[in-house]
Amino acid sequence: MKLEKTNVDISKKLKSLKEDFSTLMEINDAFAKGKRSVVQISDDDNKDEDVDDDLMDSKSNATEESPEEPNKREARVC
Repeated sequence: MKLEKTNVDISKKLKSLKEDFSTLMEINDAFAKGKRSVVQISDDDNKDEDVDDDLMDSKSNATEESPEEPNKREARVC
């Protein structure tokens, strides 16, 4: 009787460990894919510079367009 309970407990623990291991492998795969993406992005230095230039252009264009109009509010006395 005690041996059967021990086998059931071991079986449950083993199943739990398998699920945990599967989860860890999924996390590991996700990190591995993320690292590959970072490496691919950093390999193309010219492309990164173009993106930085585009960002600078868009920032300067945003400030050069038109000055903001001051908010005009009327005060009413009731």
